[in-house]
Amino acid sequence: MYFVEDGVETHNLIEDNLGMVNHATFALFASDAHVSTYWITHPNNIVRRNRAGGSEFYGFWYELVMDLTAPSYNKGTCPYGETLGVFDNNIAHSNERFGLRIFDWFPREDPCKSGSKAIPTTMKNF
Repeated sequence: MYFVEDGVETHNLIEDNLGMVNHATFALFASDAHVSTYWITHPNNIVRRNRAGGSEFYGFWYELVMDLTAPSYNKGTCPYGETLGVFDNNIAHSNERFGLRIFDWFPREDPCKSGSKAIPTTMKNF
């Protein structure tokens, strides 16, 4: 349905959309087997007043990736190190798994360098 896939896209305005009844497929990529209505791989985007209903898996899925491989890859891009843009007044209903899934995100002191250590739980502010 709606996706910001490469992990380098920022400041996109995804607003006032309706997505519904999407189904998984096993004919394309492995990621297509776990569908979402809105699939976002970089947190610094504006997502507001959208509706997601009837997905076989997720309504809204933030999947932040460390290893960017897309054609638009830029060494200076690190989705894990970015702040969340706007996620406001979105509605997800009748999805078979989750309305909102934030997958594989672990706060780190310096998330874009190898060997960075996790932030102690007392320091998490989210």
